[in-house]
Amino acid sequence: TYADTTLSWLKEKLDDNDKDIKSLLNLSQGRPFHALKLHDSEQLSQQKEILQDLIHIRTGQAEPVNLAEKWKNYGINTVLTCLLDYLATSAKMLSSSHATDGNNSSINGHLQDFSNGLDLSSVMDCYDLVLRNLYAVNGPFSLNNQGLLEDVIIQVQELR
Repeated sequence: TYADTTLSWLKEKLDDNDKDIKSLLNLSQGRPFHALKLHDSEQLSQQKEILQDLIHIRTGQAEPVNLAEKWKNYGINTVLTCLLDYLATSAKMLSSSHATDGNNSSINGHLQDFSNGLDLSSVMDCYDLVLRNLYAVNGPFSLNNQGLLEDVIIQVQELR
């Protein structure tokens, strides 16, 4: 949870409702100044698109190579960090009897759609892969970012 002063400060700056502010803070990893910057950037809409893409992967409506190229243009760190957040929230949803209130209702609803019917173990395996790929991207080796993203997409396609 976030301090009331942080929530009030952001609400005053952004003139948004509480759920949107909490979502923004979650996406900015709890950093209020970054949340302000994120609110004014296209990154927020990209993160919403990534969630839609996850749903399309699960339903077979996504072309994996094109999707990996699109995500690569967003920036691999941005995409992998966003995926970690979505998979962690999905795991929380699967392990509890009610949806989490950390995201706004739009994102929460789409995450619920994504999570429906998934096995918690499969989601955690996918989370582990995304985390390993994030470490690999930021490590000392020069790895193919497109290949890492395609690896994640394949893992999401295999979720059961």
